[in-house]
Amino acid sequence: MALTYPWRGCRESGSANETELRKFVEDARGAINFVREQGAERIILVGASLGGLASAKLAIESNAIGIVIVASPPGISQWGFEIESSDVNTEIPKLFITAEKDAVVPASAARELFDLAAEPKEWQTYPGTAHGTDLIQGETGEAVALRILEFVLTIAKP
Repeated sequence: MALTYPWRGCRESGSANETELRKFVEDARGAINFVREQGAERIILVGASLGGLASAKLAIESNAIGIVIVASPPGISQWGFEIESSDVNTEIPKLFITAEKDAVVPASAARELFDLAAEPKEWQTYPGTAHGTDLIQGETGEAVALRILEFVLTIAKP
């Protein structure tokens, strides 16, 4: 089973309501609870940008068996939100992906989040300036999607 969902603060028009958007961890927690209620016993969190931050924050609480974090910084200072090393101090496999010249979250900031995480963890960069889910579109799209799929299939084996 796979579940994707929009953050409650995102609008189809492309605009965002920041007050609602700040509830991104609550939204992720709700999604996790929903799939558990549907019978999911083994969960792999995959999140890009804010979704990666939510995945990192909920890594331990969710009892996930793995995490994929795409183009996420270690926090959002203007919101007073930070990922602590204790949030990602778990022995589950972790994959961190970013574009070398991400136009929104510099690769160096994504690397800071990677550096906070406990082993096992993997770091993967791709050429370009794409950010978040844009990494799975365009010229790097197929390679990124295959890398995520490979990671998920490796850890999802019963």
